Amino acid sequence: MIKKFLLNTLLLMVAISFAQAQHAPVFLENFSTATVATNLTSFNSWSQCSTGTGQLLIDGGNYEFPSTTINPTYDPDPITPNFQNSANCLYFDSTYAGTAFGGYCNTFTPMSHGRVYMAFIYQGGPDHRVNTAGDYFITMGAGASSNAARVLVRYSNNLVQFGTRKGTGTDTWSTNNYYDDSTHLLVLVYEFNPGTNDDKVMLYVDPKIPGPEPMTPTVMGVTADPDFTSPISNIFIRLNMSVANAPCAYIDNIMIDSSWANVGGMPPCNASFTATTSALTATFTNTSTGGFQSILFDYGDGSAPSSNGTYTYAAAGTYNVCLTTFTDPGANNPCDTICHSVTVTSSGINDVHHNFNASIVYTNSKPTLVLQTANNLSAKITLVNMLGQTIETIYSGNLTAGEHKYESTTTMPGMYFYQITSDKGTKTLKAFIKD
Repeated sequence: MIKKFLLNTLLLMVAISFAQAQHAPVFLENFSTATVATNLTSFNSWSQCSTGTGQLLIDGGNYEFPSTTINPTYDPDPITPNFQNSANCLYFDSTYAGTAFGGYCNTFTPMSHGRVYMAFIYQGGPDHRVNTAGDYFITMGAGASSNAARVLVRYSNNLVQFGTRKGTGTDTWSTNNYYDDSTHLLVLVYEFNPGTNDDKVMLYVDPKIPGPEPMTPTVMGVTADPDFTSPISNIFIRLNMSVANAPCAYIDNIMIDSSWANVGGMPPCNASFTATTSALTATFTNTSTGGFQSILFDYGDGSAPSSNGTYTYAAAGTYNVCLTTFTDPGANNPCDTICHSVTVTSSGINDVHHNFNASIVYTNSKPTLVLQTANNLSAKITLVNMLGQTIETIYSGNLTAGEHKYESTTTMPGMYFYQITSDKGTKTLKAFIKD
């Protein structure tokens, strides 16, 4: 279920910085502490992982999204939140002579399930160097030569198209054209799925934020291309491409995470639910709040999780039921989880609405069911044990108005339940058979 999390009228009032996001991202690079005009390798564990003579240099500009407001909604700059042009960025200077420009890597905590997100700002530079063929310039994977997903760009007539590639597969491109001299938010996604060659690579260009993860990507890689079989743990910024295809651009605010929440400025997820029971059936009501888009209940009995709020157990007992909220519609990216103990009893043991009176009286320590009805009643009376098993059918048929008494022929000591099922409702009463 997709939740609206903010009213449009509050958009400018709640421009969300990373300080307000629900958790720290797996990787964040905004270049804010770097020295302008120095090589990328000079700080924050960046290394040159692909040989070349060119350099990726730190520039004094700062880029956020959108660029038309002083309250950008994608603003992962912890030093100067919600204000532009006061930090640094990375400059792709493709004007170097030669063809070997080098490539640069950094690492983060390996991720091998669900979705992996890489978001960053792209701003075209003063020299348009990307030709109509295009090429990739930033990836995530396991190393410089081991790419799970890539972002590509190509240029023609003052416009650019962005594309993506799954692993070593086929390039796919956006059908839309974008102004190269505008600020763009790009979000690359790799989705791990069980099976063979069914992982997904998606690219969102300028998604609407704040907001939930879009249902449809701007461009999607070829799903049937080979899956990436290693954990994703490396970001690779590539400048060692053909001079004709190398972009001239500014890159800023790179963020890698396992959740859309930090990208889309979603409010924190707070999972919660209530439960009511009737016999073996439990009804769960989702009362979660925040920026979740889907939910799953784990009913605690080993069955597959489901979003169904009603579940009937096979046996009485106490179960640890957990609700997990997810930030995507496909329930791939967990946001929050909460668990409660839920007790269900054998079928019919919980009292429900009824239109007759019944009670247990003891005569010589033996329980007798006394049933009173003002109208004719069609009823079945059974004796049920603690496991919900029917021990004896005491009566089945039509009853006239008045008082009726029934005794079980069972002599085995223990706790039992007289279960009355009728066209007027049901009721169950506890009874003890003593020695």
